[in-house]
Amino acid sequence: MENLFQYRNQKWVIAVSGGPDSMALLDLAFKSNLDIYVLHVNYHKRESALRDQMIVQEYCAKNNIPCFVYDSPDFKGNFQDNARIFRYTKIKELVNQVSAQGVLVAHHKDDDLETLIFQIKRNSKVAYYGLSHSTYIFGIRVDRPLLSYTKKELVDYCHNNSINYGIDESNHSLVYTRNKIRFELNELKPNEIDELYKIKNEYNQKRDSFIQTFEKLLNQTSISHNIYISLSHNRNWFLLEWLRYQTDVKALSDKFILELDRQLVHAKSVKLRLSKQYRLIKQYDMIQIIEEMEDYKYRVNINQTLDERIKLSYEKKSGYTKVQISKDSFPLTITNLRSCRNSLQSNIYTKLSRWFIKNKIPIQDREMWPLVFNHKNELIYILDVGYEHGVSTDTMDCYMLK
Repeated sequence: MENLFQYRNQKWVIAVSGGPDSMALLDLAFKSNLDIYVLHVNYHKRESALRDQMIVQEYCAKNNIPCFVYDSPDFKGNFQDNARIFRYTKIKELVNQVSAQGVLVAHHKDDDLETLIFQIKRNSKVAYYGLSHSTYIFGIRVDRPLLSYTKKELVDYCHNNSINYGIDESNHSLVYTRNKIRFELNELKPNEIDELYKIKNEYNQKRDSFIQTFEKLLNQTSISHNIYISLSHNRNWFLLEWLRYQTDVKALSDKFILELDRQLVHAKSVKLRLSKQYRLIKQYDMIQIIEEMEDYKYRVNINQTLDERIKLSYEKKSGYTKVQISKDSFPLTITNLRSCRNSLQSNIYTKLSRWFIKNKIPIQDREMWPLVFNHKNELIYILDVGYEHGVSTDTMDCYMLK
């Protein structure tokens, strides 16, 4: 129970499936006098699912522990991935609801080895080889206090302390990759297990040292091309950790990193979507990771202006532009280039693209650049570029439109 004492005087959620691992953790936490809230997810995928739910609820009722049970929907596609997302979504909701520090999970020594073998087989460069004692998932702290114990030790604990638990029959199915690895693990000799832990510790220690050395650079969202080149033999590792630091991309292959490095070194410009939320862009000798911005569209009626004259201010440029627009153009629509690019005439878009290049406007700013349309949806003005239907002048006082 000494592993649990550090969590005293704090609120913690415990994810409990009803199996021997999580039931051992629950009993240890209860006997350590922790302030705990139990979370159980019923996936209804097997006949014994309700049995496991009852095991958890009965233990909690007997010991006056708050218990929250969630029924998962019928997932389409990859069940394991969907189940994990659903489970951690509910964990996050409960952690926030009860103002807990995070969640305790019952991963043990066997899980650590299974994860390590899984990572090696996939040949993915991950943030940590094996399982870490503490991490963050979906922004929630996840602690694993039982990593130093084997599955057998936890089962023995349940038997010695008369703790009821259920066995998940799906763990014996070879349909899932992890279950295949689990069977392989049972065939490993002690010296082979020691070698795996040696690989894990060497990699994690080396990574920790690398992070400390390049921490300042890793926290920047943009770096110059020259600085990137100067990293030399550390470039690939830096690129891997930089993407992990700044984006939601976690697992990346060696092949992906090598190809991306080749492009960043040799290509004049690079545009790469990393995920729905992030992109990597190289332009004007700068390499940037940018977060996607949402398109915008504003409607401006004549009664929203003080007179017939307005001026446009855009947060991506200093100052503002004064524009005179006729009264019969209202109501106006102001929207960004990306949202209306396909509807622009090709000659207008070509001229605009050349203007962007000439003025070295960054790609992300080009996409958000404001265009003004009249009530007939005709383009009448482009910020800073001008257009024949809108007159720009600095000789008059105008109302500010931002």
